[in-house]
Amino acid sequence: MFFIKALGWVLIGTALLMASGEAIAALGTGTHDYIAAADLWALFLGSLPDFGEAAFGLSWDNVWMTLLGWPAWAIFAPLGGMLLLAVHLRPRRKRMFAGRNQRYA
Repeated sequence: MFFIKALGWVLIGTALLMASGEAIAALGTGTHDYIAAADLWALFLGSLPDFGEAAFGLSWDNVWMTLLGWPAWAIFAPLGGMLLLAVHLRPRRKRMFAGRNQRYA
């Protein structure tokens, strides 16, 4: 659980760094160039993925390549937020015995 929460915060922090770097580059040069998620994928894994065909003859390649064409911060921030939300919204454990000021339910 700690690892998932830490990974969520790392993804959000990375997204903030990429977004601020993109903003500084846009202010400095006047152009809106961004770091695409596909660039980071290729940087870390060496090549772009080949998604191939899905069930029923549908091609998910266009969907995934569209998502990988988005800015990297737009992919990392929601993923980190979903991880943090998934860890935070876990059901609470019921106590076996009530505390001194609590009544039994």
